[in-house]
Amino acid sequence: MRYTWVKRDKYQKAGKQLDKDSTVQIAEKTVDVALALLEETDEFINISKYEPEEETLYIRDSPIVQIESSDGIIKAIAPDIRGEMKSGITIWIEVKDKSQRAFYPDTGCDIHQFIGFWNINKYLKEPVLMMFIDPSPEDIGFPPKLKGSKKTDYIQRLKKFRIGEVPVFYGNWLSVLSKYEVATQYPLCCHERSRTIPMQIVYFEISKMKRLGASREIQTLLKDAQIYAEMPTFQLFDKNENKVVNDSSFYFHGGS
Repeated sequence: MRYTWVKRDKYQKAGKQLDKDSTVQIAEKTVDVALALLEETDEFINISKYEPEEETLYIRDSPIVQIESSDGIIKAIAPDIRGEMKSGITIWIEVKDKSQRAFYPDTGCDIHQFIGFWNINKYLKEPVLMMFIDPSPEDIGFPPKLKGSKKTDYIQRLKKFRIGEVPVFYGNWLSVLSKYEVATQYPLCCHERSRTIPMQIVYFEISKMKRLGASREIQTLLKDAQIYAEMPTFQLFDKNENKVVNDSSFYFHGGS
């Protein structure tokens, strides 16, 4: 099985974001497709969307995982999918249907999601696999200022994770993507706005991503899942603060 993109009907027009409702539905369908690919690997005893029955395991509409740590109970935002592997370990999978950034070789997720996933991986020793997929070609578009070598680089990065014109999944283990690289200053936290709402987004290097467009490619990554249970030291380069942040609580107390 390979992923065929879910079209974003009228989601983006003339570079403007429209209603979020349709994007939520698209995201749910994309998770379903990723789940089907994971099931095809035959690596799991049980795998499903993480939808806990207890009301206490939700913050608004977002499922959470409660983690016991030396600092007390941590409430971590949960990834989309939870799987119990035949090897005896539990893993989590987060699925993101968003495009790479045009001017930078990266893609990412909200800071609070990242910290939640980091805590699950760190304290539960349950590896988190990040899976991304770009929108269909006509939905991406090109910013007017994207020209020359920048545009060429962006097109090549998009082509890396396609079969013909069809975008396919790509990604890697969170423990790999989270390892701070001094030379590139990734992972990187940027302060942005989405639909007029201030957001802090953590970006990961595309160069660390592997193509996961077919179940056999995912299976290759899953075979060494246990290795990725150990998380590196928490380090992000915060672009707004122009410094490396070494403590996740920085983002819950308004920064410096």
